[in-house]
Amino acid sequence: MANHLIHPGFVDAYVYALTVDRVVRYIGKGRRYRAIEHFRIARDLNARRAAGEKVRALRVHNKLAKALREGRKLDYLILANGLSDEAAYEAEKAEIANAPDGQLWNLHSGGSGGDAEMMRAYWSDPAFREFCLKRQPEGREADPKWKERARERTREVWATPGFREKWMEQHRALWDDPEAAEERRELLRRVWSSKTESKEKIRAAVTKAWTPERRAAMAENRRKAWADPEFKRRAAESIRKSRTPERLRQQSDAQRERWKDPEFRAKVAAGMERHRDGRSK
Repeated sequence: MANHLIHPGFVDAYVYALTVDRVVRYIGKGRRYRAIEHFRIARDLNARRAAGEKVRALRVHNKLAKALREGRKLDYLILANGLSDEAAYEAEKAEIANAPDGQLWNLHSGGSGGDAEMMRAYWSDPAFREFCLKRQPEGREADPKWKERARERTREVWATPGFREKWMEQHRALWDDPEAAEERRELLRRVWSSKTESKEKIRAAVTKAWTPERRAAMAENRRKAWADPEFKRRAAESIRKSRTPERLRQQSDAQRERWKDPEFRAKVAAGMERHRDGRSK
């Protein structure tokens, strides 16, 4: 299923290869940013170890960290894209099986069975469990150091030459594909028609994250962006390109369907009433 919220090269499940000096060293199956997440972990390992911290890690991450220290060139390849999880697992197994003996750093033959077996073995190791718990502490989103590292990783990705242009081009292509657009809408419908408990968890998470401080920071960032003539020019151009007759018709049809729902109309009316009450105070 196409998803415009992810890297354009990483659509649905996919099979990737990690290369060191153009030699394939690791093959895996992933979704979203799984392929490049390995490099982030390797950089983080080197930084933590340089600071004197003793860190246990998976073999592939230790190998990548060493390659980085040696100044070798790391990269990734997408071998198969747009797959179901089952198809991706099978493709992963085939790629691993066809690799030259001794070339890969993979410890298992791939596939869903191999992944489950591997994780059971890892989690049977108390040291590995402790490592994972330390890597994902409770409330880490509130840690200024964690947030700054996350920001830096995002800045690195968007500063990559050509990444922004490529992302925008493929982002627009995904939205302009009627079949892909309908798949995305169906995905959202399934998510929001799921159990009430799940929807409440999503709402609670969004409410918790959308603090007054964050809203103020977002507003300030928007003001700075719109004060830039080049940003306004690009934004206006993007809006003009998106307002095609077909897109406008689809949006109009979607809104008509939503207004047929009494619950939706009641929510909008309640929101408008709260807004009026707030302005009158």
